[in-house]
Amino acid sequence: MPTFCPYRKEDQEEIQKLGGIDSSKVKLCPLSPFAGNNIKSPCLPPVGDKIGGILIVGEAPGQEEDEKGVPFVGASGQLLRETLASLGIKPGRDCVITNAVRCRPPQNKTPTATQVKLCSKDLPKLIQRMRPKVILALGKIALRALFGKDYRITAIVGGTLTYKLEDTTIPVVACRNNEESRTLFRDTIAKAVEYYRGGYSPSSTGISFELCATFEKAKEALEKLIDEPRPIAFDIETNGLDAFADDAKVYTASFSVDDKSAVVIPFEHPEVSWEPKQIGELKRLTDKVLDLSKHSLVIHNARFEYQWVRKYFGKDLRVRVGDHL
Repeated sequence: MPTFCPYRKEDQEEIQKLGGIDSSKVKLCPLSPFAGNNIKSPCLPPVGDKIGGILIVGEAPGQEEDEKGVPFVGASGQLLRETLASLGIKPGRDCVITNAVRCRPPQNKTPTATQVKLCSKDLPKLIQRMRPKVILALGKIALRALFGKDYRITAIVGGTLTYKLEDTTIPVVACRNNEESRTLFRDTIAKAVEYYRGGYSPSSTGISFELCATFEKAKEALEKLIDEPRPIAFDIETNGLDAFADDAKVYTASFSVDDKSAVVIPFEHPEVSWEPKQIGELKRLTDKVLDLSKHSLVIHNARFEYQWVRKYFGKDLRVRVGDHL
């Protein structure tokens, strides 16, 4: 038997077709007041209607949000609003705020997968209507609502996924609302703000990127880096946030020793097709570049890169690394 939300227009029509709320053929969302959940603000609406701004997706309303009928007004919400204000971002003017689950779960419990699936049906419609420049996902429940799968949020904070919308993609920045790590929280939100303002893209940095699309060029670039005495900035691009997923791939690894140029080594990239022996050789050379006994590395969001480097290259980067985030 399908489950319906009595506050969704589409579901209301289906409920009436099946005989109404009291019909034995109708199963209502367990979070709705009709199912016995004691809440004051069911189906809490989003705040703001900014087109092309930042879309912030949280987990679910808490007790204070439910009582006031406004999302993000509790302790965590105040931290978010203060952080946004410090970055010059105002809800409504620059961003839209909503939750993956829009009714408060009993005892503020973490929403179940079924609740998330039912309650986030309208999220794609909101994204299509708002067409945000960037989505800020606050926690694993928000990520599940967006992508229909679970992520280990503690391992991917600061990482970026892409949400496909028709003929375009929207960057999704993973964030964790954690008062114990306010610096990381602010820096992660700042990354989303950079996307919104158009500043977070390689083309706007003034740096020249060279894609080493032949094996000879890639090998030569890595061999040169092995003997490099200066600190090396390092970044990888992947197909997701979880390095241990079955389909995990590293698209590219980028290296730079100054503020003018960078080399990009493609591993699983549409513009190259390596033989297994060539992939093995490039990994071996990259392993030498990442040798922390010889080099100091500078990484943006090292916490995210650690798991990928450990899985893909077999290196532990937890020492002698400067984290830009």
